Amino acid sequence: METSFSVLELFKLGGVIMWPLLVFSVAVVAISIERIIYLAYHNLNIDDLEDKVSEYIKTNDYNGASDYLKF
Repeated sequence: METSFSVLELFKLGGVIMWPLLVFSVAVVAISIERIIYLAYHNLNIDDLEDKVSEYIKTNDYNGASDYLKF
């Protein structure tokens, strides 16, 4: 005979430990969504950074490149 449980029944069978697991699971999903939104809407300007640093390096101005990267 097969016994099947619903998600709610399994949650109840897990006892007290299920509540922290539920809270952390929701937190992980929320943080993941926030990071995806942040990365999708913020322009990281990596190409501009590479171009500017390359200009400093081509002129052997390593201190200028270092200062630019510190901003």
